[in-house]
Amino acid sequence: MNKDRAIENFNRLERDGDAQNLFARANARYILFGVNESRENFPRTLETNLDLGSDSLAFYYLNIGCTLYENNMQSEIIGRCLEKGAEFLEYNHSPEANRSSLSPYYILTCGLAYYASSQYSKAYIILRGIEKYDTDVAVLVSAFLRKRFDEVGIVLNRILINSGTYAESFEEEERENSIPIILFARSVAMLMDYLFSGQADSLEKAIDILKDLLELLSIEREPSFWWVVRLFRIIATGFETSSLWATINEQITDDIFSTKKSYVHNLLFAAKPIIELFNAQISALPKILSPEGAVVSLPTSSGKTQIAAIAALEILSQDAAAKVLYLAPYRSLAYEVEVSFKSLFEPLNFSVSQLYGTGQFSKIDQLVLDEASILIATPEKAKVILRGNAHIFDAVKLVIIDEGHLLGKQRRNVINEFFIEEIRLLLSRNSGKLVLLSAVLPNAGTIAKWLCGDEKACAEGKERLARQRLGLMIYRNHSVSLEWLGEEKSFNPGFIRPFTSKRKGGLTLPNDKALAVALTALKLSDNKQSLLLFTARAVSVYTYAKALLKGLKLIDDEELFDWQDCPEWLELQLVCKEYESAENNQILEFAKHGILCHKGDLNKELRLVLEKLMRNAKPRIIVATTTLGQGVNLGVSTAIMADIEYYDAVRKKQTKLTNSEVWNVIGRAGRAFQDVEGKILFAVGSVDDRKQAEVYLKNEPHDALSGVLIQIKRVKDLAKQADVDFETLLGLIAENKFSGFRKRKLVTTGVRLDQEFLEIMDWLDDTLLSLDIRLEGDQEDFDDHLRNTLAYIQADDLKGISQDNVFDFLKARLKSLKEIVVPEEGRRLGLVSSGLPLAAAIKLDEVFEDALELCDLYLLSDMEIDDKLDLLKELEQIIVGFPSSPFQPILKSNGTPKFTAAEYDLIRSVWIGGKSLSLLKDIDDAVKACNNYYAYTITWVMGAFANKCKSGDDEVRASVFEELAISAEMGLPDLVSAKIYLSGLRSRSAAMEIKSTDVLSETSDDIKIHELRELLLQNTENLIDETKKPLTHAWLSNFANEAQNYKPRRREKINNLRLRKEFETDVLLVRSVDDQTLYLVSPDYSERVSLLTSKDSTLWSVTNRFDGYFSKRKDIWVYRHKR
Repeated sequence: MNKDRAIENFNRLERDGDAQNLFARANARYILFGVNESRENFPRTLETNLDLGSDSLAFYYLNIGCTLYENNMQSEIIGRCLEKGAEFLEYNHSPEANRSSLSPYYILTCGLAYYASSQYSKAYIILRGIEKYDTDVAVLVSAFLRKRFDEVGIVLNRILINSGTYAESFEEEERENSIPIILFARSVAMLMDYLFSGQADSLEKAIDILKDLLELLSIEREPSFWWVVRLFRIIATGFETSSLWATINEQITDDIFSTKKSYVHNLLFAAKPIIELFNAQISALPKILSPEGAVVSLPTSSGKTQIAAIAALEILSQDAAAKVLYLAPYRSLAYEVEVSFKSLFEPLNFSVSQLYGTGQFSKIDQLVLDEASILIATPEKAKVILRGNAHIFDAVKLVIIDEGHLLGKQRRNVINEFFIEEIRLLLSRNSGKLVLLSAVLPNAGTIAKWLCGDEKACAEGKERLARQRLGLMIYRNHSVSLEWLGEEKSFNPGFIRPFTSKRKGGLTLPNDKALAVALTALKLSDNKQSLLLFTARAVSVYTYAKALLKGLKLIDDEELFDWQDCPEWLELQLVCKEYESAENNQILEFAKHGILCHKGDLNKELRLVLEKLMRNAKPRIIVATTTLGQGVNLGVSTAIMADIEYYDAVRKKQTKLTNSEVWNVIGRAGRAFQDVEGKILFAVGSVDDRKQAEVYLKNEPHDALSGVLIQIKRVKDLAKQADVDFETLLGLIAENKFSGFRKRKLVTTGVRLDQEFLEIMDWLDDTLLSLDIRLEGDQEDFDDHLRNTLAYIQADDLKGISQDNVFDFLKARLKSLKEIVVPEEGRRLGLVSSGLPLAAAIKLDEVFEDALELCDLYLLSDMEIDDKLDLLKELEQIIVGFPSSPFQPILKSNGTPKFTAAEYDLIRSVWIGGKSLSLLKDIDDAVKACNNYYAYTITWVMGAFANKCKSGDDEVRASVFEELAISAEMGLPDLVSAKIYLSGLRSRSAAMEIKSTDVLSETSDDIKIHELRELLLQNTENLIDETKKPLTHAWLSNFANEAQNYKPRRREKINNLRLRKEFETDVLLVRSVDDQTLYLVSPDYSERVSLLTSKDSTLWSVTNRFDGYFSKRKDIWVYRHKR
């Protein structure tokens, strides 16, 4: 078949109604297999002529794709044909219930076709279901596609070290059949050499061998082997553009420190090897490596973090003194990024650190800043540091913003968006750039215009590495049916059938929505893949978890879940014991059955360990709200959207999730190298539920819209409702006069309109003033900067407001700030450097002398824990008067204080003293006070007091406030115990006991965290002997075990060799077939020599590995490690 005929056949197939109907039916049947539907319930239309027809069409598509490739045609049709052929084979042979004796070989062809079409993840997963092949070629191919390179090496050794012996293992009449196998193995050996060394000529040789072999097999009519070689040749050629050497190594040109090769080796020899980039990543590389930066909008699990890492690599490979700032909106995401980046960069001697905490810049942070090349922080933490230490930003050449779609009207989003405007200015001054990452950003071009100055500076893609299948879970009349959407709808009409409880006079079940959802979730999670049960209502999390436990009893499945000695499982048990409460005991009971619960008001340490457990293990079911939806790598295969409506306490009404919020959750289902497809079901029990689900499914995520713009428009609209036109409003803003709105209240919240206006201004004021300071009052530069803000850009397309409105609004507010709010120019820098909202910073200025007097009284005391608690109590009385909303006391729903003075005294004593939170179990929401009030609000203000002292070179008082900030954030009384906690031993009670041991008796406050960590690890046994609490012993053991798991591989010292034999190659690999004899072989195995050596020789430690080799240097051979 020539290429013209191939294209003609492709177009005919795509138009052929019968062929496309067969594909749709195969797809529809596949989901029924996927949810374990009984075959007797399959519609007959799905079965008629489906198996044979699917296989025939599969190979028809594959033949078209291969033909076009072999005719040197560059066309997207090739990839489409290969992928569609693979899908046919997957739908037909992947389900175990539909397999035949030949299915393993169809699945091998399917994996090859997927890989050849650049669907590496699907190739890996599809072959995971086949445990064993019975031919060397099949074993070799399967191991390669699954990246089991140790197995690849074993097969290569068996075939190639002594190819004559291998040929003799065949029957005499079949001995010629060994020739193509040996040739194929040699091509794989050369391909492996290229992948692990970057030697381009090895790749050329591999492709040449495959080309010759294809002709040989065509002549000898070996159809199965012929298909393998045909597809594998496309795979090998694909590495010319997709391998790490062709992408990272080629595109990062200025590498004065030779880091990129080491970086590539880190990826190649990771526990989960990476040998190539996805198409979307390859397309994004030129954008992110450009001086302008880029916006990257790719679906979840498309490798955005790897893209960000490559951007960081480029910066650090050019300037070792440069710093990269990674902004993560949530601490959980920051932790995940920290773990990932440490594995990539610390072997290259680039330190990676997360700047823990919120609103303070401490001595600990200073140590981190001095040591780290890559800084990971929340926007709030970054703002405090950059405002108080402007010189730090001089070294920042790249800022990465994760979850960049988090724009909108909410207070935090508005503040963070405006802070990015400040970062934009700072980067423009030191030739730095921004890279923004998002999975849900339809208007990436607009965001690129804002951040990079060019709407084309964006890399977009919608293709997911794992397909998604959407459907409805319909609960009606004590039963559940599933309806799967697509070209050919598929149904599970009796997925959960009515049954009667075993109790006397038992009810017909399921008798409510929670149990129906739970039984559906349990049935769908039977295949050992994690499922997300999502609810928008925090109050429903435990309702569903209890229903899941009830469901397990009803289906007689009460065995405890096997967490397989996962260290995070032990840590969860320790955390629940440390923070013992009825709620935490309940969470632990759920977890024992493989059910993890997550919601926003959990203790922060409990949330952290739950998220680690979700990432590093495979829980059966995760029950969570939107608090888990942003950025955390859930690794779920299926998501059930149980509730999409919640009660908005501020607006006092039921509220539906936005389209973007729903799609962000949906995007979590189906992960690369875990799932071929993710399943999403909306739970519906009524016609209205169904209509709402269909609205979400039919509408893609909304454009990300500037929250600053939304709030400016809102102020304009509210003023208009109060009969104040925009020009008059501008005058009132410039004069800071809002008292005329005092008599009006918001209908939704009852808040006075003047208070609402001042609150919105407070979100913007500190950044407006900071921008003016950084631009040294140059109005022309300030005006230019305003005209490039996101609010200004997007105002052009939003009805009811203009770009001039935005510009005039912000200019009027700046005028007010400079002439009325803070007329003294000398005060402004100090106010914005505090890191507080401007209104609070002004109030802090007013009470600063009072705070200093209290500090001096403390310095005159014995400075024991009771003295510290008294100081903090007095300072809290000052903070209550701060005007900004974050500093208001915690209130009940009726507006009265949540806690009494006596309760605050107990909470403060327990938290700051490092005592067990179980002592607070009789006070409702006491943990919330610790997490939100002390660890956030109090920390923020204490940090601001410390910064103000430092600006006046008052280091003594600054250290007092700084230690208070750390104590409030960590719930520990001093710096040493806080550093013990931050070193990885994340237990407050254990940190307190360990701090008092002889091992740490001479430890000073100035010790660095990594030094303290090493001290603890070296003395773990001594610490266990010195401490008494069993909980402390358990924490120490867990700490040591985790450290052991991440211990870097020790390099063996290998002696140089002198060999009598002469070799043409200058590279020799250490290999063995039988663990008895060692060989040195060339990369293609054409040259070899056996070695006489004892079993205790160090050479055995590097045998059959790809991360090292002997290199010829004159007349000796020197062993070189690649990592």
